[in-house]
Amino acid sequence: MAVNIRSWTKRLSNLHILDNQGKLSLGGLLVIGVVAGLLQVHLRYPLNIPGHHGLEWMALLLFGRCLGTQRYAATILASAAAASYLIQSPFVVVAHSMKPAVIFLLTGFCSDALYPVTRKYLPLIVNAGLIGGLAFIVKPLVMYVLFMLASLEVGMFVKHPDYLPFMTHFLFGMVGGIGGGMMAKVVLALAAKY
Repeated sequence: MAVNIRSWTKRLSNLHILDNQGKLSLGGLLVIGVVAGLLQVHLRYPLNIPGHHGLEWMALLLFGRCLGTQRYAATILASAAAASYLIQSPFVVVAHSMKPAVIFLLTGFCSDALYPVTRKYLPLIVNAGLIGGLAFIVKPLVMYVLFMLASLEVGMFVKHPDYLPFMTHFLFGMVGGIGGGMMAKVVLALAAKY
């Protein structure tokens, strides 16, 4: 009796991260979400431009959204990111609020809401860039409402003109989304090749 070890190991690894078409499983989405939450707390580069974390966040979010088979793939990924952020945030001095966790969830939900509408009409990379920009603009929108209604001082609107956070969040989200779309396209091409 011959045992086909090659197909057995391929199926074993695919159960946890990727399926046969290169699509992410639930476990893969959760792993990417945890990585995104870790990056939010531990990756600090001093650009002093509003929205610069949109590069890595939207790249990971749209990589997962483009490769996820679940209808709410981005929300699942964002939930894992929010949970990992909240679990480690009491232990890190820099992470002092729940705002990033809420923003994770809002951008994940917006990405899932926009993805089915735009994927029919646009190529993958353009679609990911557009969704990345539009979904990440939710953060300054929520902060602006808090800034105006509750008279809370929000750093991005105190330091910069009111239009700049919207513009930079859109641009950083779009660039991150394009990066995530490009990574997804590479994974899909490699899955089709092998």
